[in-house]
Amino acid sequence: MSERPPSDGGRGADEGGQSWPPPYPPPPPGQAPQYPPPPPPGQAPQYPPPYPPGQAPQYPPPYPTGGYQQPPPPPGWYGQAAPPPPGYDPYAPYAAPAQAELAGWWRRAGGLIIDSLIISVAAIAIGVAVRHSTALAIGVSGAVQLGYLILMIGRRGQTLGMQAAGVVLHDAAGSGTEIGYQKAALRAVTALVIALPSAFVPFLFVLPLLNYLWPLWDRQHQTWHDKVAGTLPMRVR
Repeated sequence: MSERPPSDGGRGADEGGQSWPPPYPPPPPGQAPQYPPPPPPGQAPQYPPPYPPGQAPQYPPPYPTGGYQQPPPPPGWYGQAAPPPPGYDPYAPYAAPAQAELAGWWRRAGGLIIDSLIISVAAIAIGVAVRHSTALAIGVSGAVQLGYLILMIGRRGQTLGMQAAGVVLHDAAGSGTEIGYQKAALRAVTALVIALPSAFVPFLFVLPLLNYLWPLWDRQHQTWHDKVAGTLPMRVR
């Protein structure tokens, strides 16, 4: 018993059940289908070659030569450093931020007066305690003055007088607002060395006077001991 071919409307199906279009388009309604005439007797049917005789078929390459090229990641991703902003120069000298303002001479003078009064009260108290030894009183007073300047400026960047006058010392190298105890000690010792000769030679008082007047015409408003220690006087408010 012969099997009946599947009725698929002229469309065949493969083993997977997928239908394929007929080899010829269907005729218009009411018209018989037209087929090409059969070949003459003894001659095989002629089909157009899929490509020119003697030439292998040309196919486009599946991917560009050299393999797949992965696009580079955007800057700053996958461990790559982002490019510096336009106009940035890592070797440019430090400049104070735009919102910061250098402290004026009158502010600094007001803070110095307050600190001098505090140190003078401490020196008088020490002098009364050791009144029988002038050299000891001078030595202890100098040590108290150095300790006051180093501890206050090294920890907070300002003394009590500077705090009252609205002045704070910044690091001129740009490493932050806190200058640390090392720069504070260098600054205090330098100021003492400049002022010390005037205690033995009266006319040398011009040296500490010039030192404290120097910010009036200095572009960075620095004294000599500020320049040696690398500190900048900035305005707090």
